[in-house]
Amino acid sequence: MTLTLGGPGVACSAMLVRRLRAGELSGEEARRAEAHLTGCARCQAVAGELEAEAAALAAELPFEAFAGGVAERLAVRAAGEVPAERADPRARPA
Repeated sequence: MTLTLGGPGVACSAMLVRRLRAGELSGEEARRAEAHLTGCARCQAVAGELEAEAAALAAELPFEAFAGGVAERLAVRAAGEVPAERADPRARPA
């Protein structure tokens, strides 16, 4: 949900909070969003939900396990091996 507050200020937006937390905003846009977040209970609640979501994801799949799986898949691809799910002869090559 987006609520436009009017004027040159920042509108309440979950996407804006997501972008701020992801480091996608810079300069004046980031400063305005951070200032708005400091005084807006609704946007602070969104930020809290995002932090809880990130913590739950980290608990479910630790980064080391995720990174190890990615590295393994890349090594298999670099070696030219066919992953098990692509062993079907009808499958198109990658």
